Amino acid sequence: MSKKRMLALVLAAVLSLSSATVALADGESTDPVTETTTTSEPADETSTDAPAEPQQPVEEENKTPESEEPATEEKDPEEQAPADDNGAVTGAGDASAISAATNAVTLDEPAELAGGNISSADALKTALATDGSYIVTSGFTVTEDLTATASDITIDFGSQTVTLSSGATLTVNNGAGLVLTGTEGGITKTDADNMITVNNGGSLEINGGVYENTANASGDRVIINYGTLTVNDGTISCGYDQAIHTQHNNEFSRVTECTINGGTVSGGGWGLVVFGAGNFQNDESILTVTGGTIKAAHAEAGQALSTNASGGIYSGFTI
Repeated sequence: MSKKRMLALVLAAVLSLSSATVALADGESTDPVTETTTTSEPADETSTDAPAEPQQPVEEENKTPESEEPATEEKDPEEQAPADDNGAVTGAGDASAISAATNAVTLDEPAELAGGNISSADALKTALATDGSYIVTSGFTVTEDLTATASDITIDFGSQTVTLSSGATLTVNNGAGLVLTGTEGGITKTDADNMITVNNGGSLEINGGVYENTANASGDRVIINYGTLTVNDGTISCGYDQAIHTQHNNEFSRVTECTINGGTVSGGGWGLVVFGAGNFQNDESILTVTGGTIKAAHAEAGQALSTNASGGIYSGFTI
């Protein structure tokens, strides 16, 4: 082989190798393997972050019951409502105990009034201030004034007697409504002053029982009426003065009314006395009698039915 040909082959080989090297170098920048590695980086980030994202809610769900758990609420009933020896829950934490305690505080009536029964002066005072029907189950003595203030009260004395002494009286206030009934029982007063006073605007109805002032002295009146008095049955009596005195109170515009439909009204000197309003306004004091018995014990000097017709501002002409 000639030297020229050999030299040409060597040059061709060198040129071929150089071309391959250049191609290899150019291919490094566009190597698909390298591109695959670059595109796999987000996949790696996704694969590392992906488990963390669902785990966060799981951790929060696990924490939520712990943070919202009413630990103090569970402890409070145990601390405030310990159980007794029988296992019953007691204390301030027990709702029923609180309710019972509240009722015990707000209930302002003596035990004698339970079930509507009256057997003491305190129970009678409470009944006179509370609408309802009551029964006197035993007799007792009252030494302080009594006042009826409720609008619808009924008291049945049955055969029991309540005694007013030491100046005690019973007053039916304006707006109050009191009904008294009984058989042999009722109210007795031992002092020589008014036993029952019905104020203007008040109402007293007697349907039975015995109501008497036994002082047998001047002033021993049983009922003073400035309001509305109705007697349907029963006995009203005194030994010396007036059993019933009805009179208009000229400080008020309301008419004073006294109605006797039955029963017995028996006084000492006077059975029933009617006084007018004064200043000749006598039509404001009205007496109506449809039945019953009215009498005076003093047969010679007494007057069963009387009015101050002889003169004075309280003279009346309504009978």
